[in-house]
Amino acid sequence: MIKRIHERLARDKIKAKIIPVARANDLKNWIEEQHRRGIIFEGVYKQYYPNIKFNPFDSLPGAKSIIVAAVPRPITKATFAHRGKEYNFYLPPTYSYNLETTQDVMSMIKEIIAPAGYHIAVARLPEKMLTVCSGLGEYGRNNISYVPGMGSFHQPVAYYTDMEPEEDSWREPAMMDVCLDCFACMLDCPSGAIPEGKFQLDASRCIVFYHEVPGDFPAWLKTEWYEYLIGCMYCQRVCPVNEPFIDWVGEEEYFTEEETALILNNAMSEEKYPETFAKMRRFGIENMKIIPRNLRILMER
Repeated sequence: MIKRIHERLARDKIKAKIIPVARANDLKNWIEEQHRRGIIFEGVYKQYYPNIKFNPFDSLPGAKSIIVAAVPRPITKATFAHRGKEYNFYLPPTYSYNLETTQDVMSMIKEIIAPAGYHIAVARLPEKMLTVCSGLGEYGRNNISYVPGMGSFHQPVAYYTDMEPEEDSWREPAMMDVCLDCFACMLDCPSGAIPEGKFQLDASRCIVFYHEVPGDFPAWLKTEWYEYLIGCMYCQRVCPVNEPFIDWVGEEEYFTEEETALILNNAMSEEKYPETFAKMRRFGIENMKIIPRNLRILMER
């Protein structure tokens, strides 16, 4: 059955690992240790980790395995019409996640395991770390996960199942060998967030973090560094591993003058404008706590 899962996912160029469910607790322990030692920036810990659910049995009683998959994912493009002009903005592949992909992959797996009486549920785990620790990928010096044949152009998704896992491929987080003598990302990062000698970012200096949280940007964050609706791609653009994929732009969305005005004025809601909100969700920009601010700054530039 596991072979059939891999074969089905491979038809869509998706790669996966299936590991014991106990590894969810290993992730939890590793994160807590990194936080205790001050390696994980407090702002990142408070912003992201409270939403992670490390107890698999809350999601799927009887869970025995975790499936983590890497789905090829391009840069995505959105065009916003505003005051007679059109503005083209992008999302990096590592941030243009969407729920449709998560549901699509789950459906692929479910069609194989359900007839045999097995079940599946979405796992709310730190997917990037899971990708690396499962052996599906490795870290770059920039703390982004890389998967062979995809580089950083992928979306990780994770699920619990009550199947027995395949051979355990768990390992400690590791950096790609190619990074050992390469410092391209470190030298190109304008904010100095990539330190030498380790693959943990200085998240307090990372552009991505501040673009994903509400509030004012710190004074040192220069507007000329700001290029994407969420996140940035300085480190990904110069990475040699990404050279085959760097020009891959996939999905596009167009937002009319009226839709753009609603977003900028923070007047967009799923209840009032379901079709427009669905477009935003497909593009991965439905977070109205940050997108109006980010879009406004980009347009002013």
